[in-house]
Amino acid sequence: MRRNLADLRARSGQLGPDDFVPLLTRFGQALGPRAVDALAAVDYREGRLEVKFQPGYVDSASMRQTLERACTRLGLSIDFGGQGERTARVGVRA
Repeated sequence: MRRNLADLRARSGQLGPDDFVPLLTRFGQALGPRAVDALAAVDYREGRLEVKFQPGYVDSASMRQTLERACTRLGLSIDFGGQGERTARVGVRA
């Protein structure tokens, strides 16, 4: 059903919340003013972003928690996969 809705949106020229541009825009809002310097790379697959952060940006637990709360407020999920990992997957909260 999700795929059919996505197809209908695409045919009508509308973007879905898990399309690249809306997803990256919301994630940029979650990052806040430091977004310009935060990312080393961004990849988009299957409705999710895989983001690699610059060294030092998400090294502290408090920074990760702040980012996780900001993502939650904007309806996003973020998963780092492990402590010290600089790569995270970002998607729309189910």
